Amino acid sequence: MRDTVCSRRVAGALTAVALATVLLLSVSRASAFSGQPDVTFGQGGGARLGFPGGFNSAKAAALQADGRIVVAGTGKNGGWAAGPLMLARYNADGSTDTSFGDGGVAWHYSDADSTFEARAVSIQADGRIVVIGNATNGDIFNFETRLFVARFEANGAPDPTFGSGGIVYPALWGSYFWGRALLVQADGRFVIAGSAGYSSTHLAIARLNSNGTPDPTFDGSGYNVAPVMDRSGAVAVGILNGKYVITGVGYEVNYDSAIVVAQFNDNGTPNTAFGGDGVVTTWVGSEAVGVALAFQTSTTQPTKIIVAGEANNGTNRSQFVVLRYLPDGSLDTTFDSDGYAVIGVSAFDSGANAVRVLYTGGIATRIVASGYSQASYGQETKQFATVKLNLGGSLDATFDGDGIARTSLGIAGATPNAMWVSGGRVTLIGTASGTADGLDVAMARYLYTDGSLDTAFDGDGVRVDDRGLSASWARDVAVQADGGIVAVGHSSHGGAHGFTAVRFLPDGTLDASFDGDGRLELDFGSYENEVAAVLVEPDGRIVLGGYGVSTDGGGSAFGFLLMRRMPDGSADATFGTNGAVIAKDLIGGKATALLRQPDGKLVAAGWLADPYYYCFAAARFEADGQIDTTFGPNGTGFWWIRNSSSVISEPAAALQPDGCVILAGDNGSSFENQDVYLVRLTPDGIADPTFGYNGNVSTSIGSGAAVARGVAVRPDGRIVVAGWTETGAVTKAFVIRYLSDGSVDPAFGVDGHVIVDLGEPSSASAAMALELQSDGGIVIAGDGAQDGNTDFAIARLTPAGALDTSFGNAGQTLFDFADSGEDKAVALALDAQGNAILAGSSLGNFAVARILIDPVASAVPGTAPGIAGLFLSAPSPNPTSRGAALALELKAGTRTSASVYDVSGRVVRRLFGDRALEAGRHTLAWDGRDDAGRQVAAGVYYVRLATPGGDETRKVVVVR
Repeated sequence: MRDTVCSRRVAGALTAVALATVLLLSVSRASAFSGQPDVTFGQGGGARLGFPGGFNSAKAAALQADGRIVVAGTGKNGGWAAGPLMLARYNADGSTDTSFGDGGVAWHYSDADSTFEARAVSIQADGRIVVIGNATNGDIFNFETRLFVARFEANGAPDPTFGSGGIVYPALWGSYFWGRALLVQADGRFVIAGSAGYSSTHLAIARLNSNGTPDPTFDGSGYNVAPVMDRSGAVAVGILNGKYVITGVGYEVNYDSAIVVAQFNDNGTPNTAFGGDGVVTTWVGSEAVGVALAFQTSTTQPTKIIVAGEANNGTNRSQFVVLRYLPDGSLDTTFDSDGYAVIGVSAFDSGANAVRVLYTGGIATRIVASGYSQASYGQETKQFATVKLNLGGSLDATFDGDGIARTSLGIAGATPNAMWVSGGRVTLIGTASGTADGLDVAMARYLYTDGSLDTAFDGDGVRVDDRGLSASWARDVAVQADGGIVAVGHSSHGGAHGFTAVRFLPDGTLDASFDGDGRLELDFGSYENEVAAVLVEPDGRIVLGGYGVSTDGGGSAFGFLLMRRMPDGSADATFGTNGAVIAKDLIGGKATALLRQPDGKLVAAGWLADPYYYCFAAARFEADGQIDTTFGPNGTGFWWIRNSSSVISEPAAALQPDGCVILAGDNGSSFENQDVYLVRLTPDGIADPTFGYNGNVSTSIGSGAAVARGVAVRPDGRIVVAGWTETGAVTKAFVIRYLSDGSVDPAFGVDGHVIVDLGEPSSASAAMALELQSDGGIVIAGDGAQDGNTDFAIARLTPAGALDTSFGNAGQTLFDFADSGEDKAVALALDAQGNAILAGSSLGNFAVARILIDPVASAVPGTAPGIAGLFLSAPSPNPTSRGAALALELKAGTRTSASVYDVSGRVVRRLFGDRALEAGRHTLAWDGRDDAGRQVAAGVYYVRLATPGGDETRKVVVVR
């Protein structure tokens, strides 16, 4: 080893380090879960969230038994861009239920090229959530749409026992069947109403088995169509006296339309006792559409059918219409004298989307219909509208003075798509349009006695909630001492980027103590700014680095930007100006890495741009944000070197124990001829002349480009670098090791480096981050491909550079957030347990995953020895204030059940009854509530898993 300025400081420790390394390597690393996703984190090991700013429409909603509201819809980044299925849950008072999904919302991506439009949602008796709708694949000029059925666990995670990843595409009418309404039967079968056909569509109904396959006992094929006009479709479904009732619209040749109601027997054939052939067509003015369905029951009269929708009565444009039918399909002339009432809700346009019958003491008293009221052209004039009718069809004037309640939701026009009546309240759920970000979830709640807004609901009776998705990326991640995870990056609004930080609790849920909801978004005026690096200081303060815009001198230019936030997310007033510093001498650059010295000083590394080249740069700041003038040549506080690169390099950085700083990136005149490029600075901030050539090293790997993205320093002074290199037609991950003087270490891999296939060998992969473990093991993270899709990738190498085959699948693990699409990890951190935290993006959204590395399971003291072929992890988090999850691995399939008990042995929550679980990994999730949906009191509880081979029990401590 050459005697160098920086290597001399660590030479004395080499003997002790070598001995420690030998001892650590003798320890076995075998673990059943090493390299597997930590299913107690987020959903199946990953947490993904979008930031407000995209389009999100609420198309359907359902009310849980505990009063919580489940909303289903679609989220988009705007335009025709592919968007996921959106599920959100709200508490009974309108507040966000943060125990659901990621901070109250769950996104289900099943196809990166498809937009999932939810049309109906229902809650099964076991708490699982069923959504049906239509998935559109392609663009506006060339697309196809098909029916989907998706089922989710009560926490918003896809139900792994249903279809593929929780979703099924039923083969009905050659996939030319589209769903608009859903009924979940007590036996678990699904009844769907919609339209079917190729050249023309028909009013259609289908019945599926509980696994989503067509039920052949229903007209032989699982579906049937009504004998009505060729161009027709159903939008509502119900069951009456064992018969299925659907309603919708039928079009004539002249494009006029009528309301259609059809009835089918249990075997799928039309009920000819209804209307003579199973269908009733009602012309109400012109352009009539049936949208909603209800039944008016009575102990003294036959049940009547209520249909609501819209029709043009010739005086105005479309208006509310409510019809009442007798059981045989004839109009009930005791209702508004002719069987239907057209209600002039607006002088322009209006229409009903939902209808319910109100009962007092089991006796029907009123009919409530909800929909929209539009005052003129333009979405912004749309309002929520609710109509209350007497049973005879006249308006009930005790309701808001004239029988009609109208509500504007801020600047946004709004249309409700779902409504229910419960507890003396009428709740409307729909979509607000005209907001700054396009479409948002909109809700309103009224007292059904007088039509006034219920101020107990979100404070004023209404809520507009942006659950959309702006394009966002996580760029770096850090782990706090308490296990909290801070991920930082940027989100895009209108094409401009803004600083974004998120903090997760150890279980993967958002930490509401951080800026109120777990998310922090910052921008500097109207200028673009980004964050690319983060570190957490010992006192919990959070430092972010990136670039921002300085307007000094009258113009504007971007440069190194550092911010420090308090643990709660607020600005640290003791740092710079209002918690931020823009390095004036580093204008035209960006900080891409942050280091904290033991004395509290901060080193920011990144790049600068001069008129011809991009340059490596570094600066050091005092603890208060001032430039440290003892760093850099001539006391400038910063250093830079022109590395003759015409390509932006975003260097990684590492701090040696002696204070020397390593920067690792790339240089080259083009993307095709980049080389790994390292620089070492002395503690004074000048190039270390004893490192390589004048402080820098350039290394080629093979004949293609090579780019470094991660760097770490071993205790013995050797430097480990990871990145990607071109090998033929694709890129591959690499790891290279240097001696402390900058020369390549020939004892590592082949010629000092190893090429790592992350994922499929024939596909591209890249290492974007690197961490060293205490035993010398090397962990790299990036992306790799499986089944044609790009996924998060992680690999563990031994200190000598070989893949550690005890980790994951032959040394590596790929984590898929979506069934199809692009997931890329760009950052990596190790938590206190040694587990890996990966951060990056998934289909344009923040994504974080936790991968287990040698976990140690903790059984409850006094429980029986472990059951052969079964592993049940300790609960996480534990203690908990909101619930816990446990990882379950089965070597073979078995029947099992799971319940939560209190200390007296009383069952407080049945997680699931007797259920067949397949071999593999599963999650047991408890939300901290009892069977009635109430939060349990603080105390000790036990989660018990029962199998034919015995029981496993784990203790959970609940704190309030």
